[in-house]
Amino acid sequence: EASEALPSRIDTTTMGQFLEVSQDKLTARYGGEAAHSNDVGAAQGDCCEPRRAALYYYELRVINAGRDGAIAIGFSQEGARLTRQPGWDPNSYGYHGDDGRKSHNN
Repeated sequence: EASEALPSRIDTTTMGQFLEVSQDKLTARYGGEAAHSNDVGAAQGDCCEPRRAALYYYELRVINAGRDGAIAIGFSQEGARLTRQPGWDPNSYGYHGDDGRKSHNN
């Protein structure tokens, strides 16, 4: 049985408008103003997590959390709106650094 592909890079074809991504597609930088709730620098991996995986995780390093720590990391389905934080919409889950809460469909 063939194994499923694993996400390995940022998908630059669907990323949010306030994101700057390095040429190797491994580093993202938020370039927005944080002026409103849809001023989000969201991105997804280049493929979905494996469907048959009993357990799956990913690692990332936050180099600069900004003045308010308003960073969210999480999971969302393919085609999710990338103008919102993970966890704010259906079929997404997120951890929010500004308040330390987990969020789903909020």
